Amino acid sequence: MMIVCFPCIQYATMGATAKVLSTFLCLITTCIALNYIVPENLRVAWYGIVEPHENPCICETRVDLRFARSIILKTEFPDNSRLKCYMGCTAGRMNFLDMATGEWSAKEINRQMAGVTYKLASNCINQTAGGSDWCQRSIDIFMCIVYGVTVPVIDY
Repeated sequence: MMIVCFPCIQYATMGATAKVLSTFLCLITTCIALNYIVPENLRVAWYGIVEPHENPCICETRVDLRFARSIILKTEFPDNSRLKCYMGCTAGRMNFLDMATGEWSAKEINRQMAGVTYKLASNCINQTAGGSDWCQRSIDIFMCIVYGVTVPVIDY
């Protein structure tokens, strides 16, 4: 969450009406907080492409079903090794990740994941390069994508 505050103007040079208006604006704006979320339509679309691979990847990794669903539908990231490998399994089954070579496809991610540009997918792949743990890299790439498509939501 990010708090948005606007500085209050000096009262010394203001008239009475301006002081009231300034005070009102300062009180209102200091109570606004910005939360960043992935729009629901993207999360639902992402679940739609993952869902056909959910059961086989849950069986393979033995991840808790709640974690498997909440990472996509709620973009929650518990620190769970099985969840990381679940994300790798789904990435492999969707051809985002070539399991034989370890190569990631920005083109395929862009093609299948609603709201994800080729540039974002490519940047996330490049930012997570290095290291041989494909489970960890899978979750890192997904987290990068999530942060890349978030939008601010104002809470009062």
